[in-house]
Amino acid sequence: MLLALSESLGKLSQTGQKPKRTIKIAHWDAEEQGVLGSTEWVEQFRDELNAKGVAYFNADGAVTGRNFGAESSPSLKGLAINTTKSIPFPDSSKSVFDVWLGTRTTPEPPLGNLGGGSDHIAFYTHVGIPSWGGGTGGHSIYHSNFDSFAYYERFCDPTFKMGPLVEQVFGVMALRLANADVIPYDISRYGTDLHTHFEGLQKLTKAYDKSATPFSFDALIKAADDLKKSW
Repeated sequence: MLLALSESLGKLSQTGQKPKRTIKIAHWDAEEQGVLGSTEWVEQFRDELNAKGVAYFNADGAVTGRNFGAESSPSLKGLAINTTKSIPFPDSSKSVFDVWLGTRTTPEPPLGNLGGGSDHIAFYTHVGIPSWGGGTGGHSIYHSNFDSFAYYERFCDPTFKMGPLVEQVFGVMALRLANADVIPYDISRYGTDLHTHFEGLQKLTKAYDKSATPFSFDALIKAADDLKKSW
């Protein structure tokens, strides 16, 4: 997928459509050995990344089925959702967004939050670069000896259409960030997400803290709402 994306970006540049900002594509080593490959690179180029880094996209087991999913830092969630609305889903008249949303009645599909365990860690939690990761799942045998091309061809992407789909999502998102005069961060989303997190903690506290005066997250929830309004 990343090699195909590199080729596509190269062809655009050859036709005079070179991105305004640099797009770097990397294959990291030693992911399961303490995430050493990407972490060492971030530490080496920390000052430059602090000054110039716009976003980091993570492709970890990015094509293992037909079920699209993603997780993101708050400021890139709007970009991810809008991008999937413009990309058709293979063998369907629907967009990636429509298939991702499914039969839910919510205004957005289940776009998760970034946790640990992959190569976005150093970029996101050490340098503070907005990060995003996505792909298609369903038949993952992640980190298994059976994770081979034969398995991929038979189970993960028999029609070889999901790899190009993920390439399109990554590519369009990257180009929108690279070519925008004003970087399309969704800053107000931090207030929205913080409100959700604090409400969740409030419910957990009420469920498990049986003391007479359980801890209240009301002040933090209000602060999150004020943060959203300020943007």
